[in-house]
Amino acid sequence: MENTFRTNLRSELEYQGVTVKELSAKTGIPKPILECYVDKRATTPPADRVVRIAAALGVTVEFLVAGRQKYLHEDGKCDKSLWRWDDK
Repeated sequence: MENTFRTNLRSELEYQGVTVKELSAKTGIPKPILECYVDKRATTPPADRVVRIAAALGVTVEFLVAGRQKYLHEDGKCDKSLWRWDDK
């Protein structure tokens, strides 16, 4: 399987049992925009949105983008305090 943002995001959503609607609520990114990232249109999001999505799912940006280093720590835990963004 190809390691693209779309395939990695879809796979992680399925693995965690998270819906696009739930991810929208967690990230503040509108559901129709998130659907563009996971469907056949496979739009690539801007970096700030990738950071929001990764933080909401507890995975690294590198994992979503390239399929590598899923967690920030070897113990499989992600320190979400490292992930911040401005909603302004």
